[in-house]
Amino acid sequence: MPPTNTKRIQLLSEMFARNGLPDVIVSDNDSQFTSTQFQDFCQRLSVKHLRSPPYHPQPNCQAGRFVDTFKRALIKLKGEGTPVETLQNFLFVYRTTPSDVLPEQKSPEEILMGRELRTVHNLTLPKTTLSPSPTKLQKLLTYEFGCPVFARDYKPNHGPWRSHCGGSLQRIPYEMKDNVISANFTVRFLNTSEEGLYHLYFHNCAELNVESGKRHSVNLTLKMVEKNVNSYLSAGQQPLPMLYAISCLAYLFLSIFWFVYLRKSKNSVYRIHYLMLAVTVVKSISLGFHSVNYYVIGKHGAHEESWAVMYYITHIIRGALLFITILLIGAGWAFIKHMLTPRERNVFLIVVPLQVLANIATIIIEESEAGAARYATWKEIFIFVDLACCGAILFPVVWSIKLLKAASQTDGKAAINLRNLRLFRHFYILVICYVYFTRVIVYLMTITVVYSYSWLVELFKETVTFIFFISVGYEFRPVNDNPYLLVSDEDDDEDTVMERMQMEDIWSQSGLTDGVTRVQRSQSKRKSNIPMKTYPKSQDKESLLQGVENA
Repeated sequence: MPPTNTKRIQLLSEMFARNGLPDVIVSDNDSQFTSTQFQDFCQRLSVKHLRSPPYHPQPNCQAGRFVDTFKRALIKLKGEGTPVETLQNFLFVYRTTPSDVLPEQKSPEEILMGRELRTVHNLTLPKTTLSPSPTKLQKLLTYEFGCPVFARDYKPNHGPWRSHCGGSLQRIPYEMKDNVISANFTVRFLNTSEEGLYHLYFHNCAELNVESGKRHSVNLTLKMVEKNVNSYLSAGQQPLPMLYAISCLAYLFLSIFWFVYLRKSKNSVYRIHYLMLAVTVVKSISLGFHSVNYYVIGKHGAHEESWAVMYYITHIIRGALLFITILLIGAGWAFIKHMLTPRERNVFLIVVPLQVLANIATIIIEESEAGAARYATWKEIFIFVDLACCGAILFPVVWSIKLLKAASQTDGKAAINLRNLRLFRHFYILVICYVYFTRVIVYLMTITVVYSYSWLVELFKETVTFIFFISVGYEFRPVNDNPYLLVSDEDDDEDTVMERMQMEDIWSQSGLTDGVTRVQRSQSKRKSNIPMKTYPKSQDKESLLQGVENA
């Protein structure tokens, strides 16, 4: 027997080991298939062997068409790679192509292997998760009346899941109708030692969905009523209405005092002073609306939209006015200059919109629950934007300090510029302290103060803001001893003398000398030719001017 017969039997054995034994094998009348060894091989495996009639093979149209298709494909793929690679590419496309003659128009490989082969065309389709086997899934939970519900207290030194009130497992009665569960439960805190900030968690304990392989979605509608003995506000918020009302009155009295002071002042009053008045007035109105809003919440359990909207509007205006005033004072507007430089205007264009965005973030945070997704997002936005604004308002102050420091070394009014420089440094320290105490210290107090005394954080913040307003108003008040408005007597005397001398030259000039240019002598020569009389510093300006006229 030729060795090719043994090789053919080995190939068939390998195919049978991979795909199982067939029922029938069809071949021609080649000597290798008619040999005794091949017949024994088929009989041993119980495989029926059929041979075609000699010299009259039955036509196979599908096989013929496949051979024709195969030859055409090889001709087209000629030069695309090695013959083996070309053959593998053709077989891969052929086996994964759906066929109209197969059930449900599946591909040959899908019929053979029971699953669809993945190709590059699958990348254009949406991803689908495989459905888990139903035998591996547990049955869905069935709910009955009085099913036990576990609760856990996350405070330190508390045990695992248990009931907070009784110490044993509590049962929450509920009703289930049309796949909707309705439940109602109450939690009471019997003593003040249990006052604190609590979180309510809901866990979706349903098993995986058989069809999608995901957990069953749950829609939750929660109505929560939190109430203390005399108020709907929490223990840490009950003093807030009174606190905001007192702060409102304090800012109102401060506004009235500042307005009366400006009206009765005999010194120069600039527009920046009235802008400071507007800040205190808007601050007072904002705190008034805030107090009423908290009072309504404590009385009825929900805020009135009208009071809340008015508070939010005044809160945004107050924040914008405060930062605009700080920027203008830091830039020295209306005090040492009446125009803003381009870089100072750029700071305005950046800080004011950012401050409005920070105030909007504050409103969204107050109107959102701590567990909401947007709460964390807007809180991060508020922290970043607020710190950026607080850092940007320091730039005009630093620029003004550098300007005054350079001016004190160049012009003749060094003493005044040095006093202005000292005042700006005080204002710089005030702004730094205000930002540090109202941001950093307030945050540290928020995470350390007991929840029942959380109102102390707001008290500290409002106190620091009130002190900051008073300090800035005192430093920049319109009085004579203000370094901005202080004018040196010596410089005034010198300027007056020079003006009188110029006027005398004009009056003594005749028409004949009209149009003739006079060469000005140096200041040293002019002073040497004019007899001057020295007076003590205690004498007033009139004595000095009289001495100049006599000369």
